[in-house]
Amino acid sequence: MDAVAIPDFPTLLDRLLDRKALDMPEANRIMSQILDGELGPERIAAFVTAIRAKPLDAVELAGFAQALRSHAHPVRGRGPLLDTCGTGAARVKAFNVSTAAAFVAAAAGIRVAKHGNRSVTRPSGSADALESAGAQVALEPAQAERILARHGIVFLHAPAFHPAMKHTAPVRQALGVRTVFNLLGPLANPAGATHQVVGVHDVGALRPMAEALRLLGVRDAYVLHGEPGYDEASVSGQTHSLRVQDGGIGRLTTVTPEGLGVPQHDPQTVLPVSKAEAGPLLRRILAGEPGPRSDMVAVNAAFSLHLTGRVASLQAGVTQAQAILRSGRAAALLDAYVQSTQALQPTPSAPQAVHAT
Repeated sequence: MDAVAIPDFPTLLDRLLDRKALDMPEANRIMSQILDGELGPERIAAFVTAIRAKPLDAVELAGFAQALRSHAHPVRGRGPLLDTCGTGAARVKAFNVSTAAAFVAAAAGIRVAKHGNRSVTRPSGSADALESAGAQVALEPAQAERILARHGIVFLHAPAFHPAMKHTAPVRQALGVRTVFNLLGPLANPAGATHQVVGVHDVGALRPMAEALRLLGVRDAYVLHGEPGYDEASVSGQTHSLRVQDGGIGRLTTVTPEGLGVPQHDPQTVLPVSKAEAGPLLRRILAGEPGPRSDMVAVNAAFSLHLTGRVASLQAGVTQAQAILRSGRAAALLDAYVQSTQALQPTPSAPQAVHAT
């Protein structure tokens, strides 16, 4: 980076305000300055506002994510790893779908490093749901590695692995709107996930996120958006997706709930729940409680099962996910996971960071 002549912050900000994109080294540099505490809150606020006001650019996202990855506390895991982290900040809110889907995928034998946080934009996030279920969420890297090795799944609470994001927290809270940091959570998994299912808040974010994942070298990924406005695959309308595979990006694909073998459900039947209710709900779904929420988890887990080669089609993935839920294997895995994290020495709490899911 030092060998490249990077313009100063005012010059880069002026370019962003003119709705022009940064190249990858410039994006890396400006994000590194934020993470190193070199920019005050006024400049951070100006930066996120300028990014939000211009078209989303994949090269910028990849450069920002590179900086986040280099500042993170890494988690080392052997072999392929799946992440189901989405962007959050969706127009239509649902319960903790990606968290439940992660446990279904792990119960199928897929090794999962689920990145996530507490919620800012809905009643409960992935960290809230797991904590409500009894798990300790603030793990140190060595603890996370042991949990992953033991259970084949670990939750990576963003603030514990991205401490440099503390410089952005006051600005994000003060602004109270979606920012570029919502998009960066799925791009900055501390374990370097090789496979990802990334739900995005808007259909217009599908291709930039897919291209950013490709630039960052993710081996295989689905980027998806569910109608009428989920950052998840939907049981209330169509799901649009792009596949990132073998260094390329496939064509846009659209599926319906009925096409995947489940009925279409009203969005009111999959609404989010409070933090107190999130853990018990997660347990009931993983224990096989049928209904719209179970269907939504099965549909989302299907993308992970197909992505990792466990099934030949999304339809087969839904069928397998439903069988896993009925068997209670995912619920047993959650119980074992909770017990193992409870036995760990608690770690200090940290401020919110990176994204809002």
